[in-house]
Amino acid sequence: LTLGETDLPFVKIGQKGIINFDAIQEKAYPLTVTSIGLAPTTEQGVVTYRATAQLERFDPAADVRPAPGMSGAAVIVTQEKTDVLAVPSRAIRRRGQNQTVEVVVGGKLETRVVQTGISDAEKTEILSGLKVGDVIALPGGAPADEGIEEEGEELPGGIR
Repeated sequence: LTLGETDLPFVKIGQKGIINFDAIQEKAYPLTVTSIGLAPTTEQGVVTYRATAQLERFDPAADVRPAPGMSGAAVIVTQEKTDVLAVPSRAIRRRGQNQTVEVVVGGKLETRVVQTGISDAEKTEILSGLKVGDVIALPGGAPADEGIEEEGEELPGGIR
C-alpha cells in the first residue's frame, strides 16, 4: 500500500480495511495492516510511505486470486462511530469559514450552517445544524431521496 503523508499519522498496524483490485471488479478483499514504513518517497513533490497488509479470509478455492503487482484502491478504517447523523459529502458546501447544507423547508431552500465530524468517501457526519427527518437538497439535483439517515444508522467506518 502507498500512504500519503497526511494519512500516515492515522494508520496503525492491526487496522482493518478493504482493497478493490482494478482487475477484479466483483470483489472487495478484507485486509489488515501488518507494517508501516517510515522511509518516505518523494515523486513530483508528493511524499508517500509504503505499508503492507495481509489479505484476510481469502479462500483460494472460491476467490479470484489477486496477482503480485496488481493495482487497486484500499480503504483503511482509521476511526468508526455508530449512531451518527450523516449526509452525502457532496451536499456540504463551504461559505467563507462555514460549512453549509441546503435544506428543503416548506418547498423552499434554506441554507443551514453545519458542524461536521468524520467522513469517508461518500458520507460526512453532522454534529450540529441538522436533525433526523430534515430533507436536504443535493447540488445540481432535486432533494435527496435518502434525506438524513435514521438514527442508529452507522456512518461507514473510516477515512480513506
